[in-house]
Amino acid sequence: MRTVRFILISFVVLLSMNFYAKNKTVIYAPSTPTSLPLIIASLKLPDTEVVLFTNHSQANALFLKGDIQILSTGLSVGMNFFENKVPVIVINSYISGLTYLVTYGSVYKNFSELKGSEIYLPFQNSPIEEITRFFILSEGLKWEDFKSVYLQFQSSAELLKNGKAKAVPLAEPFVSILEKNENIKISFSYYDRWVEITGNKKGYPQTGSFIKKEWAEKNSAYIKKLNNEIKKAVIEINKNPEKAASGLSGKLNITEEILMNATKRTVFYMLYSDELKNEIENYYKTIGNPLNENYKKFFYIY
Repeated sequence: MRTVRFILISFVVLLSMNFYAKNKTVIYAPSTPTSLPLIIASLKLPDTEVVLFTNHSQANALFLKGDIQILSTGLSVGMNFFENKVPVIVINSYISGLTYLVTYGSVYKNFSELKGSEIYLPFQNSPIEEITRFFILSEGLKWEDFKSVYLQFQSSAELLKNGKAKAVPLAEPFVSILEKNENIKISFSYYDRWVEITGNKKGYPQTGSFIKKEWAEKNSAYIKKLNNEIKKAVIEINKNPEKAASGLSGKLNITEEILMNATKRTVFYMLYSDELKNEIENYYKTIGNPLNENYKKFFYIY
């Protein structure tokens, strides 16, 4: 009798666990301080799990396969999905500044001083390549005036540290990790350069949270709830970054000091619905790649 009762209880537990798994929203986000708003927001959403990743290709594949509901990644990555007929929608962006031009030995005021040099970029058509190209052209230079070298941040940061690379646009936390090296110089902030050229103090949307159209149609209430919690998290981070980030360094596998420095150097600005659409359209228009009418389907408006 006890055996039968144990089996029945175990069956009920397994059923409840399976029901929870099916009703839990899984968000994949980069294992960097940029994911802090998502991590903080998820603590207020018991039906949400944030999984931090380091392998972008694997995360992209899981999203495209449908194994995860939300993918937080670079804006240009989501745009590439959309352009390749994936029914993807962007629901928010909460990072508008996290990249710096980090150089070896000397501080450079602009790209003109680096003409003829190699520029190390994480991958072809990445968000960083997109904006770096814009900055270079804004100085009256040609993209061909530089040699593009594609390496992941970890590899290019190591080359820079050892003086084998001259200039690398790096996102946090790599800037904060490298800055204590004597020969490493932070030449300028991409956010500051954007504001200087455009006058837009909101910066430019660098990341996005992406979902499939079918999932969006069934989860409108959740999307609004998630955006609301992220918005509150961004306000909390901007008001007191030390308090907001406290105790979360272990999740990101970095020290508390690096997390604090990286958080302070990152510009968090929450965008969603119409404001997100307007800022993304403005960004692409500004860099010379205006969006066509088809992109109306790319935005989640409410």
